[in-house]
Amino acid sequence: MSEPTPGFANAYPKVGLVVISEIMYNPSSDRDAEFVEMRNITGSKVDLFDVEGHTWKFHDDNYGIDYNLPANTNIPANGYLLLVKDKSVFQAKYPDVPGGVKIYEWSDGRLDNGGEKIYISMPGDVDELGRRHYIRVDMVNYDNEAPWPLAADGGGASPGRVSMQLYGNDPNNWAAVSPPTPGRCR
Repeated sequence: MSEPTPGFANAYPKVGLVVISEIMYNPSSDRDAEFVEMRNITGSKVDLFDVEGHTWKFHDDNYGIDYNLPANTNIPANGYLLLVKDKSVFQAKYPDVPGGVKIYEWSDGRLDNGGEKIYISMPGDVDELGRRHYIRVDMVNYDNEAPWPLAADGGGASPGRVSMQLYGNDPNNWAAVSPPTPGRCR
């Protein structure tokens, strides 16, 4: 939450430095053109690793994506990072992604066309058994049913976050983006 509120109604959810900003979960043509866009919403570079070199990771409830970002990855101020299913298919479909946008490819699984929870997590503490725990930075539980944007379900559009400063898991903060705009402001 954005602030502690013991004994009172919860405060508005805290929005992190990096958010999930666009999701192509059901491309109209090639399923390998799936992508998830992350955006740094700050005016400073954000490192996606801790001081020990443990990196942020991307995962979902169905394990369509389970991807640890490479060492020393960062997103520049107000910049983007793209996680794509197949880099060559993605680049053929979206040749106008600005230079400098980092593009990484996940190899296993697919995004669920029926909806799922997608998480970005940063490394946290290690417990007494030596297991590293991760802290959720952002989560989107998208769906292919209203109130989520229906044009994104195989219609060529993608769900795009309306306001980067508002909670990402609110379907009212998402709209159909047509054509999709990976790595660019809309």
